[in-house]
Amino acid sequence: VCVELEAESAQYAYTCVALAAPLGQLFAGTQHGSIRIFAWPIQPGGTGANRCRELDLHAHSVETLALSSNARLLFSGCKGGALMASEVKGDLDIDGVSTTLTSSVMDQRICKYRRREDNDNYKKRNREDIRKASDLQKKLTEALRSLAASNASLDDMVMLPRIYFSELLAEIKQLEERMASLKHESEYAMEQKDAEVSEKLETMKYEMKIGKQQADEKYDSLFEQHKKALSRHGEEMKGANADFDRRARERQVEFENKISLEYDKQTRLLNELESLKEQHVQEVTKHADRHHEQLAELRGANEGAIRDWQARYDKVCAVLKSDSLKFEEALRQQETEYEDQISEILELKRAVLQVESEKSTTALKDGVSMKQTITMLQGNIVEYKGKLEQSEKQREDLVKQLRASREMFANVQDQLKEEKRALKVKGESLAKLREQMKHLESFRFVLFHKVKQMEEERDPLAQQVNSLKSNVSEMYSEFVREFKAKQRVDQQLADKTHLASSLQHETVALSRQLIQLKKDGRRLLNDIEQILHAETAADFERMPKRLMKTLEKYQNLSEWTPPAEEVPGDKPSDTATKEQMMMHEMVIQRDLLFRKNQMATSSAEQMKRECSTDFRRLTSENAQLIAEMNMLRTENRSLLRSCKEQEAAIIAMRAKDTARARLAGEEGPMA
Repeated sequence: VCVELEAESAQYAYTCVALAAPLGQLFAGTQHGSIRIFAWPIQPGGTGANRCRELDLHAHSVETLALSSNARLLFSGCKGGALMASEVKGDLDIDGVSTTLTSSVMDQRICKYRRREDNDNYKKRNREDIRKASDLQKKLTEALRSLAASNASLDDMVMLPRIYFSELLAEIKQLEERMASLKHESEYAMEQKDAEVSEKLETMKYEMKIGKQQADEKYDSLFEQHKKALSRHGEEMKGANADFDRRARERQVEFENKISLEYDKQTRLLNELESLKEQHVQEVTKHADRHHEQLAELRGANEGAIRDWQARYDKVCAVLKSDSLKFEEALRQQETEYEDQISEILELKRAVLQVESEKSTTALKDGVSMKQTITMLQGNIVEYKGKLEQSEKQREDLVKQLRASREMFANVQDQLKEEKRALKVKGESLAKLREQMKHLESFRFVLFHKVKQMEEERDPLAQQVNSLKSNVSEMYSEFVREFKAKQRVDQQLADKTHLASSLQHETVALSRQLIQLKKDGRRLLNDIEQILHAETAADFERMPKRLMKTLEKYQNLSEWTPPAEEVPGDKPSDTATKEQMMMHEMVIQRDLLFRKNQMATSSAEQMKRECSTDFRRLTSENAQLIAEMNMLRTENRSLLRSCKEQEAAIIAMRAKDTARARLAGEEGPMA
């Protein structure tokens, strides 16, 4: 059954709905911004039979409505972007009794709705079970009341008759019998339901078989109808073909008659054309004599123009050669300036290294100055790292320049392609001119040689492009090799720095161990002195035990042994030899750090040299590319100018020919 609810006007048109079936309510949003609440299910009869409650919530039209999972909140959103959450409240009609919608009632209704326990069939089927459960609940409540009536405490003795216990046992037995009977009835009901379901499945299968048979019969009937339609269509096509053949024969006869008449007309026209051709041949011979004279004049003018262009081309080549020599001289000057700067930097570095060596010699007198030199060398390492970062930045700049040069090369290729296309277009235009001006054979011969010369000039351009491609590929391969070499140098530098840091950590750990050993030795000597200088007889008697305790306390000192490399042939016995050994070790460490510094500086200088050479090479190659591009542009412009001038000359010749033809035509009638 379809029930329709129409709005009073377009302003109150319904935009969205939300159904709360467990609560028996239907929420509808309107164009005005209000929400209407209808009772569910909707009764037939339109808006008059279904009353509603209206709530004005939004200022714009309601776009969406949604309920929460427990149907307690209604979420509404309007076109203006506002979102509201409203709590669902009201009265619900349950079995003819209106009850308020509390949280427990709503949860109970939702659970029944999800389990499908709110329909009439379920209520009729479980009515007897509900009645039995209510009777059992009443009995249990009465028993609880009787138990609660006794106000005796735990310490009091209460006399209860045996009849009361026997009655309770009898009631328990009755309840167990009822539970067994209910279980049996439920099993019987389940068996009946299974039987009903199986019967329904069999009936559905039988109905499906019958439907399938009916569908097969319908398909057979439709297939026969299709065959009949095909046969009917074939007969109609045969009749139509016969009519078409008959009409074609009639048209053929008419066409033959018309052709005979047209043939007679064409014979008369041919005779007239032959007479006109003879007259035209005479006129053409006259015009050919005139054209030969004009062509001789044009040949002389064209040869003079070609000589002028050749002279201009030689001048342009001389200017380009002089510019290239100037550019090479400027590059040489830049190279000399860069070499002078590098030599100055090397001298500064040597002076700095000499100063550092003087500082390291002063470090032999004092251990504190040694630490300062170490920190200074660490600062130099940081500076070299910064320099390496600068070199990496320079490398990135070179990579960017290489990319820019590649883009320029791609643009040059595109320009060359456009030039090729333009040359193809010019060749096509020249071919059309040859077809249109067949009578000017001598002028066509000159143009053919000119086009051939232009094609020969175009071949060196292709060779130059190929050479540019090969140069760019060589540049890229050389850049890859240099980049790999730089990566290897970076890896070696990282290994050296890691080795230096590890050695520094080892020296720090050894110095700490030596300091700790000195402290332990001093403590041992102090303890032994206190034990040996006994003041009383009791202390003198306990002296061996105290010595044993101190030896056990400092037993770990006997386990320590110096490295095999540091053990000398004869052990020093006084403090002077120890200080000499410490100074010798500091000198060795100083020399190692100095060598590492020299290696780092040499590698950095080598990297700078390589970067400078690469930069000079790339700049020179870039300059060559720019010069070649400029040459190509100038040649292209000269070719375009020559083509335009030739086109202008051809157009002028055509105009002269047309003017002469007009004059000849005007003189003919006058004669």
